[in-house]
Amino acid sequence: MRDDKVEIDSATGLVTFCKSVNSPVKMNKKCAEVILANYASRDITLHTDKEGHLYETGIDGQEVSTTIDDVIDEVCEWNYEDIEAAKQALKRADDYIGKCRLNSQIEKLEKEARSLNYIFYQTKYGRNVEKLADRIAKDVMEQLNLVPVYDVPFYEDNKRDADEMVIANSSDEKDEAEQDISDSQIVASEIVTREDIQVDYTQKMETKGAR
Repeated sequence: MRDDKVEIDSATGLVTFCKSVNSPVKMNKKCAEVILANYASRDITLHTDKEGHLYETGIDGQEVSTTIDDVIDEVCEWNYEDIEAAKQALKRADDYIGKCRLNSQIEKLEKEARSLNYIFYQTKYGRNVEKLADRIAKDVMEQLNLVPVYDVPFYEDNKRDADEMVIANSSDEKDEAEQDISDSQIVASEIVTREDIQVDYTQKMETKGAR
């Protein structure tokens, strides 16, 4: 390792590196700890230089240029492999203590996987996966004649469009409509009072009594 490189050996350091290079990956300390722990378990260290480039160095001292996207993608792959290996070992385990230890290991790895997924979809690989999944989903919907929910107009949109049509048409038809209405067509309904109802009811009762 050259003298102008600095090792990233803490979660705070890795978070600071992402911020300093304006990475789209918004990493927290929890995710950074998972990444550094995975690298440490494989005797790999991360370094950066004053230009903001990222490097990883193995136990053999070989230095390889990398990116934060590649680092996250690599750790996600390691995590998946470790989970699968632990599950296979659990199937072969024949003692209670061994099974408990493997179950705890799997729970820990799956918890780390959830943290890694949080940042994986912020990388270029994760964004490509989302685009591919979205395109596949749309293709399937088209084949099944389905419409995505976000493509369905909301009630408010339909109502707004209808109101706009009414306003546009009303200005053109207003004069014509007014010409069609004359005083003879307007009928004012008579006001019915409570006394009228009482008189009508009394007359009906008297007629009924006469019969």
